[in-house]
Order: sequence, then structure tokens, then C-alpha cells
Amino acid sequence: MQILSTQPSDRLNVYPEKKVHRTFILSGTLFQLILFPFAATLFTADASIGLMAILFFPIYILGGCLFGLAIMSIVSTWHVHKKRFIKKGWWIQTFSVGYLITTVFYVIFLSSMIGILPSLAIGLAGGVSAVLAGMSALPTAPI
Repeated sequence: MQILSTQPSDRLNVYPEKKVHRTFILSGTLFQLILFPFAATLFTADASIGLMAILFFPIYILGGCLFGLAIMSIVSTWHVHKKRFIKKGWWIQTFSVGYLITTVFYVIFLSSMIGILPSLAIGLAGGVSAVLAGMSALPTAPI
């Protein structure tokens, strides 16, 4: 019997762990690099943060990439470990984990420079970028 191309195959049911890791880490880091200067400028009311990101662009890209890669690696590992799929309510958990990890990193590394409240607000960049990365990386729930 011949299998039609419209019929689902067993390959579609495999959870693409490497693809999720790679796509999540790269897209999440990209979104964090884009969102961080805007979020930091908005919530700290200090325009010099966004200006510093532009003036020290190579340093910002290098440091921000390493920072974003570490955060998104942790979030994507959590997704792969939990076999997380895009289904009802997935974005709330993804946002919460991304926000929590990003905020903890900011509080630990930047607590001497800025207060706790701006760190909590800037953590939104991590939560939003985790959701955006999840939309492009996570597989849809099997029916």
C-alpha cells in the first residue's frame, strides 16, 4: 500500500529537541538584544542606557549576546526537559520562567548599580523575548 504525502508520518511526532534549542537560543537572544535598550530606557527613565548601547555597540553585542545566550539556554533547556508544546496557556509559563531568570540575573549582576525595582521592570525584556522565541521554536501540540 502506498502512503500519500498528505497522510501524517511518524517523523512529525518526534519532538525536535535540537531545533528547539538552536532556534530558541538564537531568536531569544536576538529579541533580548533588541528589547533591552528600549525596556531599560523606558523603565529607568534614564536615556543614557539606550545611548550607551549605541555608543558601545560592539561591547554591547558581545556582552549582550553572552548574557542572552546564557538566559535563553536555561529557558530552552527547561522547555526541552518538560517536552513543552504550544498549547493553551503555554505563554504564561514561558513568560514567567523567562522573566524570573532574567530578573535574577539582573538583580545579581546589576544590584549595585541600579535598584531592585528597575531590575524587576527590565526583566520584562527577558519574559517577552522568551515568549517571542517560543512562538518560533516550540512545536505545536499533537492532536
